Amino acid sequence: MQNLEHLRKTQWLSRSEIEEYQWNKLVCLLRYAKKRVPYYKKLLEDIDFKKLDKEEFRKIPFLDKKRIKDNFDDIISEGYEESDLKYNSTSGSTGEKLNFYKDKKRIKKGDHLRPATNLRSWEWAGIDIWDRKIKLWGLHPDIPRSLDLQGKLSDWLKNRKFLSAYALKEETMEKYRKKINSYRPRLIISQPSVMYTFSNYLMNSGLEIHKPEGVTLSAETLYPYQRKAIKDVFDCEIFNRYGSREFGDIAHECEKHNGLHVYSERVFLEVIDEDGDPCEPGELGELVVTDLDNYGFPFIRYKIGDIAIRAEDECDCGRGLPLLASIEGRTFDVVVCPNGNHLTGTFWTILLRERIDGIHDFRLIQKRKDKIKIEIVKDDRFDKKEERKLLKIISQKCGESMDMDLIEVDRIENERSGKKRFVVSDVDIY
Repeated sequence: MQNLEHLRKTQWLSRSEIEEYQWNKLVCLLRYAKKRVPYYKKLLEDIDFKKLDKEEFRKIPFLDKKRIKDNFDDIISEGYEESDLKYNSTSGSTGEKLNFYKDKKRIKKGDHLRPATNLRSWEWAGIDIWDRKIKLWGLHPDIPRSLDLQGKLSDWLKNRKFLSAYALKEETMEKYRKKINSYRPRLIISQPSVMYTFSNYLMNSGLEIHKPEGVTLSAETLYPYQRKAIKDVFDCEIFNRYGSREFGDIAHECEKHNGLHVYSERVFLEVIDEDGDPCEPGELGELVVTDLDNYGFPFIRYKIGDIAIRAEDECDCGRGLPLLASIEGRTFDVVVCPNGNHLTGTFWTILLRERIDGIHDFRLIQKRKDKIKIEIVKDDRFDKKEERKLLKIISQKCGESMDMDLIEVDRIENERSGKKRFVVSDVDIY
């Protein structure tokens, strides 16, 4: 709660004041890593901290999943005991699971802002820590953690109920509708694909549902058609959250919905191009994250595997925290075309869900640059005319040499992790 009070103040600092605060934390982390973390002792030995600036900082090699796996023990800080660290892992939605440690020691000391950022994001949605919340969640690794003693205690303290959406069926959704109507939460926390499915059920059934103050969505890219459908059904504000298992909350929409404010008090975020140089606002680039609070297992210049666009303007809410205009998905959610175009998941969802009639669900798979396979779940509105329209648009955007297979299927399953992936590409974006 002390950290929350601190974050309530820092969000209103000017951009330059926030950058100075952030840079001081970054320098402290680098000094510590150079002294106490075996992996970084050699990596940072040539860094002159008296002359350290952003250009010098960018000379530090990127961290990625392979480097973490190859150097796992050496990334653990020498100043930490086993009891100071909390073992965790990513969901492995790409098939590549990552094991890592969270810094339990600094959280216990109150020097870690991660738990407080979550509370502040609720406040941006007009929600108090004591207000009732429902977490309708479908990521398989999270379900056991939400049902164990620690998870139940956390939910009790936050006045939050957990509903598993890992296998969402009509009878389950009806049960959850009744629970939501009975509990009357002010906030619902979920994933875009889960809430979209639930919203469609409610819309088609015509049944009443309690209207919360807000819905917070994360763990997947939030697409415009999903936001609209959820807002129409629940008649409340929709808040996009960007985070990861490695870092927790990274960025979150405020009440103005002009983009996602980066939590600069606890992460140093870069958006880079294919050469590793900073992207200009408005340019699509790869996200690189440095966790300013995890001293036990430092993530410095970590390629998280997501792509985003920095906002060109500041938010008119008055907060000095910088903005991301949008999160465009994972690096492996980008289709690389023979004509050189890079088409993100946003392009494909708008095309297949809004510009073409009769497609209820889809998944695009790319194994090589000149060939894509599109699985679709369709109805009678998707006729030969719509098919020709679809193939023509794809040919125009991807180039005439793109080979396309269109396959009709009855159902498209989620990934093993529980996440929904619309685009699955094995082609390197660079």
